[in-house]
Amino acid sequence: MKKVVAVALVAFVLAMGTTMKAQSPDGQFGIGVALGTEGAVSGAQIQYAISPAFHIGSLVGISVADGNTAIGIAPYIKFIFAGSKEFKPYAKAEFVLMNSSVDLGTDTQSSTRTSMNLGFGGEYFVTPNVGIFGGVSVIMIPFEKDELPLVIARKVTFGILMPQVGIEWFM
Repeated sequence: MKKVVAVALVAFVLAMGTTMKAQSPDGQFGIGVALGTEGAVSGAQIQYAISPAFHIGSLVGISVADGNTAIGIAPYIKFIFAGSKEFKPYAKAEFVLMNSSVDLGTDTQSSTRTSMNLGFGGEYFVTPNVGIFGGVSVIMIPFEKDELPLVIARKVTFGILMPQVGIEWFM
């Protein structure tokens, strides 16, 4: 049994070695998963590679913790820059729509947050169809005023905000 596993592992490594000449997909639909911190939409994503340098897509996710529920959607565009065949830096702009509700025991209070997040990151294409990415937002521009006391003040924010990692698969 150990020999079979060893042979399978060697075959896998050799197969991966022949596909390491990866590049960004072109004209393909894809699916993926992204995880982020508070304020970033985490969940499933769908995307389309219009060209190797320009991708569009959207994240959809739900978060439930300690009586707080948040549902979010974040359509995005991603500009992929020249890099090595496997690693590509990118700039990303996403429109975030997040609806949050907080259970206060006798009452539920909800709020909706919309913002434009601009950031950058990098994606490693393991194969031409599979990419592993990570990035951060550096500018968050909100579109509404703060009306609820539970919501963080609505103001333009600069810094290394809302890190996000994920994997995407193009078909």
